[in-house]
Amino acid sequence: MSCTDANFGSDPWPEQEKQCWCENRPAYKPWKCADEGEECLCDQGWVVYGAKVGADKKELDFFGTIKLSMAVTGTHGKRSLQCDGSSFDGADPAPDADKACFCDSKKKFFDKSFVAATKTFWRSSQLESQSEGELKRTAEHSSEV
Repeated sequence: MSCTDANFGSDPWPEQEKQCWCENRPAYKPWKCADEGEECLCDQGWVVYGAKVGADKKELDFFGTIKLSMAVTGTHGKRSLQCDGSSFDGADPAPDADKACFCDSKKKFFDKSFVAATKTFWRSSQLESQSEGELKRTAEHSSEV
């Protein structure tokens, strides 16, 4: 783009010498919308739920969180959701740790099939835990009998 009056539509300061500056637009990045237990405002975007801090005790950004373990869901036509396991079908991507939510309002990082697969993974994990508990109780009961 040339630095001319024509490209900008008019001369904002006639008969004065001017110069143009060009800055790169910052790259889009999902942002932290809530800590666990808070309301996450993310109008019709994907919401990621995961660990708040890493092993080094530093707060994680979106990319740090998704590298560890995460759950993801949509806001389902709402403007916000509660940042806790209940909004993610009971998923707990960071047991015994503080968690946070991140909003990908442009839905740039995940597609519907990835979100569905992630939900299936967490449901399967819950069923596996329930099954292990039932097997343990059955084994304990059998040894009593």
